Amino acid sequence: MVLENRSFGIIVSLDIAGAFNNANFDVICQRLRFFNVPTKIYRVFVDFFKNREVILPMFNCEARKILSAGCPQGGKSSPILWNCLIDDLLKLPLPSNCYIQAFADDIILFCHHDNSSLCFKLINESLNAIWSWGNENFLQFNPNKSTALIVTRKRKYDTVSRLKMNNFEIPIVSNMKYLGVFLDGKLTWSKHLEYVSAKVLKIYNVLRRKFGSRWGLSYSVLRTIYLMAIEPVLLYACSTWIKAIDIQRNCQKLLSIQRLFAISMIKGYRTISYSASFIIANILPIDIKAKMLSKIYVAKRSGSFVDPFLNEIIIDRTCLFDPNLIQYFNYSDGDIDSCQIQHKMKIFTDGSKIDGRVGGAFVVFEDDENIPVYVEKFRLANTCTVFQAELLAIYKAICWLSNRNCPAKIYSDSKSVLLACKNFGVKTDLFNSIYEKLKITAHICFEWIRGHSGIIGNEIADINAKDATQLEVVSYNTIPLSFIRSICKEAAVFEWQQRWIGSMTGLNTKIFFPSVKSRIECKNFFPNFDTTQLISGHGKLKSYLFRFNLINDSSCLCGQCNQDSSHLLFECEKFNTLRQDFSNQIHINLDQSNMNIIIKNFSFEFSIFCKNILSVI
Repeated sequence: MVLENRSFGIIVSLDIAGAFNNANFDVICQRLRFFNVPTKIYRVFVDFFKNREVILPMFNCEARKILSAGCPQGGKSSPILWNCLIDDLLKLPLPSNCYIQAFADDIILFCHHDNSSLCFKLINESLNAIWSWGNENFLQFNPNKSTALIVTRKRKYDTVSRLKMNNFEIPIVSNMKYLGVFLDGKLTWSKHLEYVSAKVLKIYNVLRRKFGSRWGLSYSVLRTIYLMAIEPVLLYACSTWIKAIDIQRNCQKLLSIQRLFAISMIKGYRTISYSASFIIANILPIDIKAKMLSKIYVAKRSGSFVDPFLNEIIIDRTCLFDPNLIQYFNYSDGDIDSCQIQHKMKIFTDGSKIDGRVGGAFVVFEDDENIPVYVEKFRLANTCTVFQAELLAIYKAICWLSNRNCPAKIYSDSKSVLLACKNFGVKTDLFNSIYEKLKITAHICFEWIRGHSGIIGNEIADINAKDATQLEVVSYNTIPLSFIRSICKEAAVFEWQQRWIGSMTGLNTKIFFPSVKSRIECKNFFPNFDTTQLISGHGKLKSYLFRFNLINDSSCLCGQCNQDSSHLLFECEKFNTLRQDFSNQIHINLDQSNMNIIIKNFSFEFSIFCKNILSVI
C-alpha cells in the first residue's frame, strides 16, 4: 500500500540482546498471573524457576551462579513463556500509523505517512516507548544490531532526520533480511532472488559431484531432492514476492537454475532447451508453480476464491478454537460399556458421493426399536468431500438433539471424522460449531461402527445418504481447501500446456510427449542418459554434432542424409532387426503416432531399445 499510494514508510528490525536468555522469571510470573493461568500450572512454573543455578566445573573446583532469567531455546515450555512476555510489547500503545509485530524474538516496527519528516518523528517516539518497555521488563534492546529500511517510491524526501533509540543512532540500510526474506526500499525483491539463487547454486555444485551420466544418483532420487529440498528454498514466501516474477530478468534467473536441476535429473546435454528439459524431467516450470502456490495462499488467508466458471467460492478454512471444548466430545472406539448412562436415543450418521454429487443423512432410533422415528437428509455442493458430509451429518444430528433434553449416542462409520473431532489439530468452522452445540446439549456419546456390517441403523443411514445426492436443493456449499488446490493445479498445468504448444524449441521431444498431460501420465518412465538423447535429439547423433560444427557430415551409416533420433528410431535400415524384435516384444508397431503409449506402458523395454541403438552408432 505504501508503494501504491506513493507515501513514505520506515521498517525497523529490532534486536534484543540475549533475548530468550534474558527473559526475567519475575516478569514471566507476573504475565502468567495476568493471563489467569490455572493455579496448579502457575505453581509448576514458579517451582520451575525457583533456585535455578548454572554450574561450571573446572579442574578441582566449580563455579556457581543463581539464575534469575532465561527460557533457553529448545525447552518445551520456552516458546509459550516467551510469548507471554513479548505479548505485552505487541499491545504497547504506539503513535498513529505505527505497528509492531514479532516472530519469536524477531521484532519489526513499521510506520507510514505521506510526510517523511513526520514519519521519522512518529517512529522515534515509538522507539523511545519500546526502549522504556524493555527497561521495565529487564530486556535490553541493541541499537547497534538494529537496522532500518526506508520504503518509498518518492525521489525526494527528508534525509536530515535520524532514527535514534536511547540516543544511539540506528543505521539505515538499502536492504534488510527478515525471516529469511530480503526486503529492499522499492520492494523489487531482486536482492532476495539473488540470495536464494546463490544459495541453491551452492547446493547444486555439491550435489553435482554425486552423479554422472551413467553412475551415481538416479532420476527418481534427484527429482525427490529437487522437489523436497531445492524447490521449497526457491519458492519460500513466494506469495510475498510473486509480482517480481512478472519481470523477465527475475523469472529467467529462477528458470535457469531450475533447468540445471532438470538436465541433471534426466542426465541430458547442457544444450537441451528449457521447455524440453522440464517436460522430460516432469517438473512444473518454477514461475508457474510460484503463481499456483500464491493463489492457494491468498485463498487460504482470505477464505474465498474467485473462479471464472464457479464465480466466488467460500472456503472451509481453518480457524482458532478453544482446546478445552474437546472435552465435550465423548468418543469410544466400539467400547459399549465405557459409558454408564442409559442412552434413550441412538442416531446413525453417514455421508456419500455418487456421480460427483454429495449427500448426507442421519436417522434416529428410540430405545431398541428397529424403525427410525426421524430421518433427515441433505445435499452438499458437488465440490464438497465425503468427510464434510460425515461431519455435517454429526452437526445436524446434534442440532436436532439440542432441542430435546435426553441422553443419546451417535454412531458413525467414519473413524477419521471421529478421531479428527476428538484429537487436537487443525480445525475448521464446522468443528467449532459441533463443540459449541455439545457444550449446551444434553449428554451425547459417540461411537465408531464398522460400515456395511449388517447394523440396521447404519444401513438405513447409508441408503438415505445416497438418496440425498439426488436432492435439488444444496444446503451446504462451503468448499474444502483441497478443491481449491486442485483448481489451481489444473490451471497451472493448462498454462504449462499452452507454453509447451507455443514453444519453438523441443520439437523432437514433442514427438514423444505431444502434451503436458501425456508426460504426467507416464509415471513409470524414468529418463536416463540413453533415452534422453533420443527423446531430446541432443546427444551422440551426427545431426547434433554437425549442428555444433564438431563433424563435417551428418549422414547416417545407412546412407541417409541426416542421422537424427527420428531416423534412428523409425527409419534406419541398420536397425530393422532390432526394431522388429522390439515391436514383437511389446506387440505394438513402432511408429511416431504411438510413441507416447509405448513410453507409458513399456518404459523399461524402450530404455533397453534406446541403449542398444546408441551402443552401435
